[in-house]
Amino acid sequence: MTYQSEGCFVPRHALLAAGLICLAELLPGAASAQQAAEELVRPEEVHSRNGELTLALTAAPAKINVAGVSFSSNVFNGKYLSPVLRVRRGDLVKIHLVNEIAKADNEISKPEPTNLHYHGMAIPPTEPADDIFVEVHPKGHEHVGHHSNVYEYAWRVPEDHALGLHWYHPHVHGRVEDQVLSGLSGLLVVESMTETHYPQFADLQRQTLILRDIDLPGAKDGDPKTKTINGQKHPAIRMRPGEFQIWEIGNLGADSYFDLELDGHSFWVLGRDGNPTELPVKEQTLYLSPGARAEVLVQSAKAGHYPLRSLKVDTGPQGDPNPQVELGTVIVEGGPVNGGSTSADLSKPAVALDSGDITAREVRKLPITNRRTITFSETADGKTFFLNNKMFDQGRIDTTVTIGDVEEWTLRNVTGERHVFHIHQTDFLVTEQEGAALDYKGLRDVIDIPQQRNGKPGEVKIIVPFLRPNIAGKFVYHCHILEHEDNGMMANIVVLPAK
Repeated sequence: MTYQSEGCFVPRHALLAAGLICLAELLPGAASAQQAAEELVRPEEVHSRNGELTLALTAAPAKINVAGVSFSSNVFNGKYLSPVLRVRRGDLVKIHLVNEIAKADNEISKPEPTNLHYHGMAIPPTEPADDIFVEVHPKGHEHVGHHSNVYEYAWRVPEDHALGLHWYHPHVHGRVEDQVLSGLSGLLVVESMTETHYPQFADLQRQTLILRDIDLPGAKDGDPKTKTINGQKHPAIRMRPGEFQIWEIGNLGADSYFDLELDGHSFWVLGRDGNPTELPVKEQTLYLSPGARAEVLVQSAKAGHYPLRSLKVDTGPQGDPNPQVELGTVIVEGGPVNGGSTSADLSKPAVALDSGDITAREVRKLPITNRRTITFSETADGKTFFLNNKMFDQGRIDTTVTIGDVEEWTLRNVTGERHVFHIHQTDFLVTEQEGAALDYKGLRDVIDIPQQRNGKPGEVKIIVPFLRPNIAGKFVYHCHILEHEDNGMMANIVVLPAK
C-alpha cells in the first residue's frame, strides 16, 4: 500500500504505524513515489548439525500471499519463501523429497513429475546426488522406470568445495519454468565465504535477499512478470548511517533479469555464483541474469529513504519485456556507525583462496585441450529453441569430454534476444565478450550472451575446466532462461573418467 499525496498532514509516526509514509516528510535523497509497506521478511534457515543436514521437502499446492495477492501455488512445505539451506565443507546432505504437485489446468488437476537440481554444486551427476534425469512422480501416477512420490537425496559437500551462494530447484525437462515460477526454488549456502576469504567483514550484519519473478493471477501472456524480494513487492531494508552490511542476493527466478541500483550507494562484490572474487570489486549496479547470485558489501549513506530498483534490461527485439521496477526501500536511520576501518579493508584482497577449488587465476594458466563453438538459435516465432541447431533430446549425447580436459567454448548467439549459458557440475572463467578481453576476478556458472545486432552474433568466450573426478557422468548445459530451456535450448554432456 502506498501514499502518494504531497499535501499530507497526518503525523509521520501514525503513517509509519499504519505502514504508510507521506512523501512530503521524506528525508532528502528519497526519490521514490512508492514507500515500503512492511519490513523485509527473513527466510527460514536450516543449518547442518554435527556434519549433517537433514530436511524433508514436500512440493504441493498451498494458499500463499505474494506481493499482497493471495492464491494457490505449488511450493515447498506450504510456503512461497523456501528455506535457506546452510552447509559446510564435508557435510552430508540428506533431503527427503515428496511430490504432491497438482497443476490446475482448465479446472482439471494434473499431477506432474518433479525432482531437485543443486545449482552450482560440484557433486556427482548420478543418483542419489544431482541426477537431473530422475523423475519423482506423484503417488498413483508412477511410470515404469521412474520413482514413486518419495525420493531420498544423499550427497556430501566436497572438502575443497568453493564457498558461497548456490540454489536448489526442480529440473524435469519441460516442467522447469512452471515449477520455478510457482515458487519451487531456494537458496543453498556453503559456509562461510566471508569468514574464510574476507575475515575482516565476518562480523557484519547480513541480509538475505531472494529475488524471484512470478505470473500473478490475472497476468496476461506477454506482460512483464512481477518481481519480488523474499516474496514481497516493496519491503523495507533497514540500516544505520555509515553502517556496512553483507547482502546475500540470489536471482532464483525463472526468466527475468535483475539489474540492481540503490540510489546513493555502490556494491562491493565479494563473490559471484558461489565463487569468491580475488578482491572486492566495486560496481554501481549489480547485474544478475536468471540463476546468478552475488555476495556484496553495502555501506549506507546519510539518514534517509533510498529506493532499490531493478533497472530496465534490453532483452532484444525478440526478448520478453524487462522494465524498470522499484523493488524496495532502504531506510537509513538511528545512531551513526563509524565504518572507517571497514572502508580501509576494501583494498585488501581475498585470503586463503587455495583452501578451496581451483581459482580463476589458476584456470587462466591451464593449457587448452580443445575448442568448441556452441550456437544459440531459435525459430522466428520464438517458441522453439536450439543449441547447435538441435532441440534437446534426452537420449542423445551432444558433447563428450574426459576428466582432465580444459576446453575453450565460444558461446554464439544468432537470435534477436539475450540468452544465459549455464553448465552443471563445474564453473568456468569468462575471458572475452563481444571481441573484448575480460579480466574476471572470479569463476562463474551463469553468463549472459548478448543478442545479435546488425547481423553480427553476440559472442562470449569461456574456459571450462573438467578436472574434478567426482563429476564424471552425464549432465547438461543450457540456457537458464527456463522458458528457453524447456522448449529445446539444452544439450547433454558426458564426462568420462580419466584414462
